[in-house]
Formats: sequence, C-alpha cells, structure tokens
Amino acid sequence: MFFPLTWKGCEFIAAARDNTRWNKTLSVVGSFTFEVIITYLQNLIVESVPGLHS
Repeated sequence: MFFPLTWKGCEFIAAARDNTRWNKTLSVVGSFTFEVIITYLQNLIVESVPGLHS
C-alpha cells in the first residue's frame, strides 16, 4: 500500500535521516509533538552548517 507524504513529512524524513542527529533529538525532546521534534531537527541542521548560525 502506498501513502504519499505531505511536505512536512518529507521535511521530517530529510531532517531525521542522520542517525546522530535523530538520536540527539530523541534524547532531548522525547515524546513531544511532531512540531517540536521537527523544529528541533531543523535547528540542529542549521547549527551544523558553518556560517549559518550566529
């Protein structure tokens, strides 16, 4: 059975693809809502790119 993903679903998968980032997220946010988890993952991505964060 095939279920198409929403844009948010695609963004979540892209953000959670890295195992280190995903494990860090789970240890920090635990069982929070999807919105909290995706926001945290996106912030980790921004922090990992040199020159993007202040």
